[in-house]
Amino acid sequence: MTSPWALAAAGCTSTTPNPGDTVVCSSSGTDTIAIPSGVSEIVVTVIGGGGGGGAGISTGVGGNGGGAASVSGTLSLPTGSAALSVVVGAGGSGGLTMSTGFTLTAAGGGGGGGLSSLSAGGVNLAIAGGGGGGGGQGIDRFSASGGAGAWTGVPGGLAGSSNAPFYGGSGGASGSGGAGGLVVIPTGEEEDGGDGGTSTTGGDGGTVGGIMVGGQGGAGYGGGGGGAAGDHTSGASADYIGAGGGAGGSFANSTYLRGSATYSTASSGGAGDRGLGGSGDSPIGSSGSTGSITITFVLDPSMLGSGSSGSSLVARSVALNLTLPTGMKCDFGSITASDGAWVQLPSASDCTNSDARSGSTLLGWATAKGFPVEIAQRQVEKGWGAYELTDDDGSITAVFIPAGGMTLLSNDTSLYPIWS
Repeated sequence: MTSPWALAAAGCTSTTPNPGDTVVCSSSGTDTIAIPSGVSEIVVTVIGGGGGGGAGISTGVGGNGGGAASVSGTLSLPTGSAALSVVVGAGGSGGLTMSTGFTLTAAGGGGGGGLSSLSAGGVNLAIAGGGGGGGGQGIDRFSASGGAGAWTGVPGGLAGSSNAPFYGGSGGASGSGGAGGLVVIPTGEEEDGGDGGTSTTGGDGGTVGGIMVGGQGGAGYGGGGGGAAGDHTSGASADYIGAGGGAGGSFANSTYLRGSATYSTASSGGAGDRGLGGSGDSPIGSSGSTGSITITFVLDPSMLGSGSSGSSLVARSVALNLTLPTGMKCDFGSITASDGAWVQLPSASDCTNSDARSGSTLLGWATAKGFPVEIAQRQVEKGWGAYELTDDDGSITAVFIPAGGMTLLSNDTSLYPIWS
């Protein structure tokens, strides 16, 4: 069983986007996307392929496949880059039930999920590791899950659930894959029949009698290790058992990352249920779901010329007016974008205010001139992003966007600077 790496097109919604467009690639495979003129930053969510579920015998089920990693963030593009290269990882295949003659003896482990990656000019920008395959389940109805690609807020993923005497694979980390689970047979001896992940490829699960019973490691920035396998004896019955595979590692290139990346495990309801681990089942485990890559092309503020009070940004039929007080100047000018495009607003370093008090800083932009400074300050200091004020009926009365943040062009709007 191998980690699936299809070479077909990645099913991107567009390969020639305009500035401000969002492109989603949701089929396993590879593709090339032209970078629009005037774009030097992208906002991305990269999700690997989910691990396949292990197979089970009779009324039992194999271990669940681990969910893939999801990596999100804002990235600058390498200078001179003309196109993005995308790879969308396939979900790991489900394990199969094995037999000796007409007797079901053991069930195979699930395949590891493929990695999803985004690069430009030969430089890796982000990689999301695949989930580990679930362990195969034998007659004694034990099961162990594959490792998850990442955990909320940190690169390291959660280990797959365990069921002694064998254990789930470890979660993927930043720059390294998770270890495959071990098998502890009744004597207390450990068996680690799985291969360690090398390069980007996940290791194969451990075998007993030529059957890959351990879950396969997920691919990633450092492949996950394969789950171990053992021959567990219960009474007079010999039984094969397998541990979960480790998840693939994940990565976000700190050289090009704006702020910090967000790591999480793919979950149901997010990004079209991409990257989910397959369920352990009998007699065949369920395959993991395919990953995805979502890219928003942000209009480059460095292209904007100098302006003064009353300057406007026009997006075809939509006008965004930045209303500046006397003494304030920002490095921006007139741009054109399609309705529904995302535009990056001037940052604090793009603007000066000769009338501002000493030490005052541009916090951001608001749709109301009198937006409360204390709320804007809190959003910026705590990194909480945009904020909406509402009235008693729940209607939005004002919106604040931190300096350098992005706004969606949808209606004619005026924005006012908010200073500390």
